[in-house]
Amino acid sequence: QVVGPISCQRPLCAAVGACSASNPPTGDVCPRLGSVLESRRRFAEAELSYRQATAVMPQLAEPKTALGMLSMRVGRLEDASRLLDDAFRADPFHVRVSNMRKVISLLDEYATLSTEHFVVRVSAADRVLGHYMVEYLEEIYPQLVEQFGYEPPHRTPFEVFHNARGLSAHQWFSARMVGLPWVQTIGASTGIVVALSSPSASSRPFNWARVVKHEFVHVITLQQTGFKIPHWFTEALAVIAEGGTQPLEWSRLLRERVPARELYTLETLNDAFARPTSPEDWQ
Repeated sequence: QVVGPISCQRPLCAAVGACSASNPPTGDVCPRLGSVLESRRRFAEAELSYRQATAVMPQLAEPKTALGMLSMRVGRLEDASRLLDDAFRADPFHVRVSNMRKVISLLDEYATLSTEHFVVRVSAADRVLGHYMVEYLEEIYPQLVEQFGYEPPHRTPFEVFHNARGLSAHQWFSARMVGLPWVQTIGASTGIVVALSSPSASSRPFNWARVVKHEFVHVITLQQTGFKIPHWFTEALAVIAEGGTQPLEWSRLLRERVPARELYTLETLNDAFARPTSPEDWQ
């Protein structure tokens, strides 16, 4: 098991306990509370809410689904497999649950490459890439730990998805992250798990070393701050850590948007990452 059990923070434990005392069947309230907490990366408290709901109203499918998806998000694949199977029996028409179960089935076929600080899962087609990846990750690990003054307490899982079963690498990666076949990026991190499309199966080539370094910086900064760092700030730190020159596209956008005053503020920047209105807004 790569990631240890989630621990709860006492103030929320007390709040949920008080809610349960005044209204024992909290199966409707707790999943919604858990969803809000999870969206803010308060994983421990979200898990508490979902488990409370399954305990008091085990007939509901929603909290079982939420628990399974959360377990995937924090890298507890064995727990996720069991929970998602249970959720699928309760609701066999849930698309995201069905897709996540397929992702777990695919990952079971992947090779696992373990080092002191990382666990990398790759398909047979990416076995060579996997060896280079763990070597590179261990090489940059001490530099990044020293730079940020923080060392993750558990090994970080990386999952590299390739074309399989009639679906593209990007569709598998997307399903891994959100349970649906499309997200905008080629790599992503939950702050605990990193997943990416295989560069050998991408429609456009990309520098995988920059991607994995970028995503591992997210792991460090999110865990270091208890997942409370603003989205824009962890992105900024990850881009700076990548190195390299500023993309020409960014220079073009700045030339256009600075005179037009079409820039984000610190108050609106987080929402721009979550809900961009165009690819240019995302950039």
